[in-house]
Amino acid sequence: LIHWKAFARQGELLTRKPLPDPKPEQHIFLDFDLPVLEEAEYLSRFDLLAESTLAIADFYLRTKTPCNVYAGVSGMQRFQLYSQKDFDLLYSFFCETERISGLSAAKLLTGFSYNNIVNTKCIIITTKPKPELAAACTALLDNGNHIAVLCLCKSELHAFIPFISE
Repeated sequence: LIHWKAFARQGELLTRKPLPDPKPEQHIFLDFDLPVLEEAEYLSRFDLLAESTLAIADFYLRTKTPCNVYAGVSGMQRFQLYSQKDFDLLYSFFCETERISGLSAAKLLTGFSYNNIVNTKCIIITTKPKPELAAACTALLDNGNHIAVLCLCKSELHAFIPFISE
């Protein structure tokens, strides 16, 4: 830990300050496979999805934790969040997105797991858990990844409980 160049320059023993270990990247996957619903119910689910994602992304930004948000609206989109400007782009994405039915989180995870990603932390935000999502999560778990599923629903949670308990 001795800073040899500073020691040679100043003639007194100086040490380097250790740098903190970099924080691992976090990955957030959004489930845009929203069911066909009445306008009010659709907007309610979309708003929950957007607000939850923005709250988590804001937390990571404030704690200086690198974060990637994956959304499948017109193909897979990736938002890398390292600054407030990046966060503003994600916010604009939610403001400009109209009634859509995009890619499911299961399809995003499947594409993600083909890259042999190991030991990462993933958050999946969904409004309706499906069996395909459980299968995609299993593939990531087998590679040593950590997964948290944020289910923004009321009555459909019972469909996902067997997967969570394993």
